[in-house]
Amino acid sequence: MSQSISARIPDSLAEKLRVAAKATERKPSYFIQKALERYFEDEFDYQLARDRLLDKTDRIMSLEETKQELGI
Repeated sequence: MSQSISARIPDSLAEKLRVAAKATERKPSYFIQKALERYFEDEFDYQLARDRLLDKTDRIMSLEETKQELGI
């Protein structure tokens, strides 16, 4: 199943999308889907880890504490 969404992007980015779609004979939605997949595979995980690292309220555990909690 798929869903249709709407988003505003800068003209320069829309032009790059149009050129890439035409050059590869693919639909613009292909590139949008691939970009989102890559973001959620890589960048999203990075941002989540970074946010947790910078969160002053998040408890930081030593290696020994981690092993003990995991029962290793």
